Amino acid sequence: MNTNNEIKSELGEIAPFLATLKDKKNGFTVPKDHFSKLQNQIFDQLKDETPVLTVKKKFSIWDYAWLKPAVAAVFVGAVGASIFFWNANKSTSINQKMADISSDEMENYISSHIDEFDVELIVKNNPGILDETFKDFKPEDIHQYLKESIDDIEIEDLENL
Repeated sequence: MNTNNEIKSELGEIAPFLATLKDKKNGFTVPKDHFSKLQNQIFDQLKDETPVLTVKKKFSIWDYAWLKPAVAAVFVGAVGASIFFWNANKSTSINQKMADISSDEMENYISSHIDEFDVELIVKNNPGILDETFKDFKPEDIHQYLKESIDDIEIEDLENL
């Protein structure tokens, strides 16, 4: 125990204020059974208070009844307008390209690719084309041509007609 006394005396020499604190008693006192009753007191206070919860309604743009048909109408209008303008530009570009081709180039292409054309489709889509093509021919001339070329026609070609 001499060591404890030596430590206290040394502490008194170095820091007299700290040495006097140890001699003083604790100034704080806790009532008896304070900590055992504290939990119940806190819960009693919490039970008395009813919590107030406020619920905010989440704002949704789709809650408005008129908005859905309006969005659908705008979408349909945008799609329709884009199709209209796309087709208008497409037909204009084809017409412009056709206008840039000379008559001589068209005739050369047709004469070199005549076998690739579907004559029935051309006649079907242009009903007056035969009248214009054969308007200068007389029926007698047509009969004469057929008589002269009958020998050149194959039987299989006639069966396919």
